[in-house]
Amino acid sequence: MKSKIYSSDLVKASSKGQFWIPCFLMIGFLFAFPVAELVMLGNWTGQEYTPDQIALLYENFWKDGFVVTGMAVTAGAAIINGINGFWYMYSSGKIDLYHSLPVKRSGLFWHRVYTGLLYDLIPYMTMMFFSICIGAMRGFFSLRLMGLALKMLLFHLEVYFLLYFVTILVITMTGNILTGILVMIGVCLYGKILVLLMEGYRHMFFSTDYDIRACGVPKILEEYGTSVGFLETMGNKYIEGSCMAAMGTVFLPLHWWE
Repeated sequence: MKSKIYSSDLVKASSKGQFWIPCFLMIGFLFAFPVAELVMLGNWTGQEYTPDQIALLYENFWKDGFVVTGMAVTAGAAIINGINGFWYMYSSGKIDLYHSLPVKRSGLFWHRVYTGLLYDLIPYMTMMFFSICIGAMRGFFSLRLMGLALKMLLFHLEVYFLLYFVTILVITMTGNILTGILVMIGVCLYGKILVLLMEGYRHMFFSTDYDIRACGVPKILEEYGTSVGFLETMGNKYIEGSCMAAMGTVFLPLHWWE
């Protein structure tokens, strides 16, 4: 049964009426990778940079520009796939229907996770391949760039799974759409809002106190307390060149108390 859950036939059957999702994501990644690349190459050429300077700027663009644009589309893909895969949780009739099927609930769950991941990976890999081809046509191809592409793929997968499972958690915790939207906003922004509130109280009543964002609990709340802050911290670490540090933020961040 496990092999059937991940079979192409079952994926095709469950994807009927859902092909708009990979098509929509294909357009998103088209603008995030090839279009952004062509725009930047055109700008650099128009500013009359030398070939060596353009080569350096192009490599740096794989370290920061593609990371930001790809991260934005990947975040949207995670939320869309999470909602699309588990929308039935808001309908008691659909819940009874799915749970009455002669399939383990874990099998249904992992099938939806697998299908959603395909919706994201296929457009992502396709547009990244086009971006690499565009760079190769301009003379910017090397094993180093392939390594950067692989690292960026792993980083974006981490972003995808984080927001995807957060979306699923919110859907399973709430009973209707409005509550789900409010909880999702809270889950994404609670830490930053709390830090802003604490900072406002500091300015009002403790104006001689130190900057509360510098260290301690407020810093933890802002950087790791919510998914948005967590992703922002991961992105900054990656852009700074700390690829392994960005990947390691899913574990215990040892620099909290520095």
